[in-house]
Amino acid sequence: MVDAKFIVNEDAPVPRSRSLKPMPWNPAALCSLLVKIADDWFYVPRWKKLDRILSGRASASDDFYFIQIGANDGAMRDYLRDFILRFRWRGILVEPVPAYCARLRANYRGHTGLIIEPLAIAEREERRDLFRICDEVEHLPAWCRGLASFHLEVVRKHRFVVPDLERYIVREQVQCLPLGRLLEKHRVDRLDLLSIDTEGHDYEVIKQIDFRTLRPGIVLYEHRHLPRPDRAACEHLLRSHGYRLASRLGNTLAYSD
Repeated sequence: MVDAKFIVNEDAPVPRSRSLKPMPWNPAALCSLLVKIADDWFYVPRWKKLDRILSGRASASDDFYFIQIGANDGAMRDYLRDFILRFRWRGILVEPVPAYCARLRANYRGHTGLIIEPLAIAEREERRDLFRICDEVEHLPAWCRGLASFHLEVVRKHRFVVPDLERYIVREQVQCLPLGRLLEKHRVDRLDLLSIDTEGHDYEVIKQIDFRTLRPGIVLYEHRHLPRPDRAACEHLLRSHGYRLASRLGNTLAYSD
């Protein structure tokens, strides 16, 4: 069982779930609820360029292979789910949070060809602290369940949207593995798509790609939480390997013709 700790800062724990549920009149909770309602109402999930490129590549291949790093539950605002189900893709879904991983398995139950790895991708094989939002708080926007990061400041910076967000941050230890070790473990020698959503750690994953031995046909990653120098360096790295780039709503699509 994972030992999750509730934190306000790295040194000061807050009481457990009994005090996590704010009173209905709590202004911060009401603000969070309004954000949740607006977010659910206005969210636009589809990206036409991504849909077109993925549809074209998937239709042209009878054995499309992908790796999704930061797969969450495989359903919530997932660009890839429809393609995985429609085209029966094979691949590896990587998700370090046990609760999300359990939902991921349930959401893809009966779909053959998928491997679910309960770990995170990092520079070394080790256990590391991961920061995320407690699942038990119903009034928070759905995207809060996607906030899981090695970087506490990435989670904290959403306080401008959810004022009392910091009350619900939990810290837990997760197992990590380098990307190269994951590829070796599953003998991956061809990769049509590498999708990365790690809340600020995406460039660290992309830097681990050995383009000389394995060049993904498509790299999809979230640039939203990358520091500006890292975002620029990541784009330069991908362009230097012949990729064209397109971006939308905090995500970048790298592809070649």
